[in-house]
Amino acid sequence: MPSGYDLDPSAPAAQALQAAYLRQSDSAARLSGAKLELAYGPHPRQKLDVFSAGPEAPVIIFFHGGYWTAGSKDARRFPAPAWIKCGVSWVAVNYRLTPGNALADCVADARAARPLGLPKVRPPSD
Repeated sequence: MPSGYDLDPSAPAAQALQAAYLRQSDSAARLSGAKLELAYGPHPRQKLDVFSAGPEAPVIIFFHGGYWTAGSKDARRFPAPAWIKCGVSWVAVNYRLTPGNALADCVADARAARPLGLPKVRPPSD
């Protein structure tokens, strides 16, 4: 990927924004009913956090960015309170990262992270 697409993590505005996300995410982690660090596989990064708005609520499953090489769900918990207020559950997912793992492993993790009880999405029939 060309470096022109890379964000500069050393920029003061980027650092301040990431710090705010982390503070808000720490607060969200203390929500009543939050289920954190649920394993969906044996690798230490195969964990997810569930912020439920109820058993029948729609669910957003969020995979953090980072070009498959960096990032963590821990700093992406912050949207949960707003979505719960709207009646939508929020699931933040970690996955194995490259280059220590193949991109196929990242994709396999995304498939495996489907929380128990969430129906599998079927492709539309032709």
